Amino acid sequence: MAKYLDPKQPVSLVPMGEEAKPEQERRTYLLRVPGLSDRAALQRAVRLAGGRQHPPLAMLAALRRGMEEIYGDPRDESEAAAKSNLLALIDADEEALRVVWETAKDQSEDGRAAFVEALAALSRAEAELLPLSNMIEQAYRPYAEMRADNEAYNGIYSIEAARLLLDGWENGPAEFRRGRTGVPDDLLARIPEMHLLQIGAKVQEMLRVSDTEAKNSVSPSVT
Repeated sequence: MAKYLDPKQPVSLVPMGEEAKPEQERRTYLLRVPGLSDRAALQRAVRLAGGRQHPPLAMLAALRRGMEEIYGDPRDESEAAAKSNLLALIDADEEALRVVWETAKDQSEDGRAAFVEALAALSRAEAELLPLSNMIEQAYRPYAEMRADNEAYNGIYSIEAARLLLDGWENGPAEFRRGRTGVPDDLLARIPEMHLLQIGAKVQEMLRVSDTEAKNSVSPSVT
């Protein structure tokens, strides 16, 4: 059952590591429940701040393009075999992704077991692909930029989520305030990075709950 959120009540977040402190010293962040327009506002803010995410298939396609640009036409059989082996790693990762997506649709007990196995197979395929990914990143700038985008995204998202939805704190690093565009940079800079990431994750969780509430609130047709 979905946990419904009261938009009139802030959501409290106690970051990991703070629970062990005495309650009167425990830092707690108070987050406003996101409304209908907040998702679009957050997406816009993240985009303007440089946040970009590239899905797995787009990353694999870029990796393939980098392979073609770097290796080109093999000069002999040994180079052709090496290139073929590397492309096979990309093919294996794509197939592992496909199996994960297919098994995720089956909610039966057998389907869940197959999904767990598919995730394990994907993890192995990605581990085998990692050395190639690192090599292409060093030599093919478009792929390096895409990896950098993905690695930076959570940090950017978390900063903008805190800027938009952080509504106060207890035992914070300074007196809390909001400006015209949200929480100002000088206060955001005083929040530990791990706390910011947990704020971002909490906002994503609240948005998922809001989606569930919206779906469940659709009235049935009178016909």
